[in-house]
Amino acid sequence: MNIGMTSGTHTTTRGLPELVYSGHVIHDRHELLSLTDMWRASGSPEDRRPAEWLRSADAQRFIDALGLMSDVGNSHTALVETKKGGPRQGTWAHWQIALAYAKYLSPEFHMWCNTVVRERMQTQSVSVPADLVELIERTDGICRMMIGKVAGIEKALPILVAQIATEVLPSMVSAAMASQTFTVRRGKTAGQIWRDHGFPRVRITGWFGNRLAAMGCAIEGGGRGELGLTTARLFDPDKADAWLRNGGRMMVERKIAERKGQGALRLVGGHAPA
Repeated sequence: MNIGMTSGTHTTTRGLPELVYSGHVIHDRHELLSLTDMWRASGSPEDRRPAEWLRSADAQRFIDALGLMSDVGNSHTALVETKKGGPRQGTWAHWQIALAYAKYLSPEFHMWCNTVVRERMQTQSVSVPADLVELIERTDGICRMMIGKVAGIEKALPILVAQIATEVLPSMVSAAMASQTFTVRRGKTAGQIWRDHGFPRVRITGWFGNRLAAMGCAIEGGGRGELGLTTARLFDPDKADAWLRNGGRMMVERKIAERKGQGALRLVGGHAPA
């Protein structure tokens, strides 16, 4: 005797395994089961047809009691339906009514329905309110939109940081320095200021001096100091300190990283790549 739910290619239109008892498929539709299929599966006893049982007093009392249950009686699906013609013809009923009918058909069939059919139908009966489904779908849409925006920000962030370092910060520093009053204690060369701030030994002090001059750190009047047999530009160390605190250090460290990267590309023998 073939009793149980088949798998593999024997599935319903919803992808669920078919309910099969004694080689007969018992079709289900949402919360309804085909009482006609159940009658055929139990051997088609003439005195136990679905219509005969539904007219009985026991069946009517059970259906009335089920209709009073708030979670079943308020369902949009009718408790009992009769279809004439078409692939779904026959008598259909709510699965709890179908289990009562299974007890009427035979003890063996009732036991099978209480395990296989009950588990299947109770799982399907768990429904999500329409407003909750709408809320979930709306939240999912918002999350997807935010993920797209975050991805766009991640792509634009390096460009934005570079623009801030090269365009925004210099103008902000210049404006901040212009509003401050500095008392010149003594002038220092670009190399001295470089060493005072602990920057590594990299040959970009010329670039550093030009940046100090561009940021307004040069001694007024073009002051110069002696450096061996030559002279060097002198800069206000207080103004240089202010510039480095307000974004200049970021520019210097970026330049150092670029110069170190260029040095790493040099070939053996000291020749730069063509």
